[in-house]
Amino acid sequence: MWASGFAFWLGIAASLAGTAELLLVEGIRKRAASWTHAIAGITLVSIAGANWGWRLIDHENILPVGLMMSVLGTIFVGLAGWHGGKLVFDHGIGLMISDKD
Repeated sequence: MWASGFAFWLGIAASLAGTAELLLVEGIRKRAASWTHAIAGITLVSIAGANWGWRLIDHENILPVGLMMSVLGTIFVGLAGWHGGKLVFDHGIGLMISDKD
């Protein structure tokens, strides 16, 4: 139950930073992977919040809804991570490239 709560609040913090970067940096907004990563992240935070809320309300009766939300959250972690990796490795977002190398 508390892992869901931590996931939700840390996801909120990450989404604030990510949203600011998405809106303030023009080069990031042009990439489709940025928007896919943002949508997957927002969906993930929503799932984590719903999962945590469900467990807070009825912590003794979490099957099958709580388990399904945890599995769905795991899928969206993979999806958001995949698109975040595409931003770094395919598009070079967040990298400082030096002319010395």
